Amino acid sequence: MENRGENLKLAGLAPVGVLPENQNEGVGSLLIQYGLPECRDAGIDAVVVLGDPGYYSRFGFERASEYGLGNEYGADEGFMVKPLTEGALDDADGIVTYQPEFQQDEE
Repeated sequence: MENRGENLKLAGLAPVGVLPENQNEGVGSLLIQYGLPECRDAGIDAVVVLGDPGYYSRFGFERASEYGLGNEYGADEGFMVKPLTEGALDDADGIVTYQPEFQQDEE
């Protein structure tokens, strides 16, 4: 993602998937709580996710469009972002694109 000429370092959090027999035990929450500081320590400015707002908002994710960010899928409410550094998204404006590995194969 380009931020008015300045490159932002974003990471995409794939929706957290936990086997049904292990759900509601806090596994997904622990993965996110551990992963976000790891991303910050690796120099990532913000993390985006396309998922359930009710779930991801618990971890501080907010609607990305509030920061001027869109996405290549046209999602709004479910496309969320969490800044990891102070002011990282102050001048953000643009479309977040995902790596080809995130593309769904059409069969």
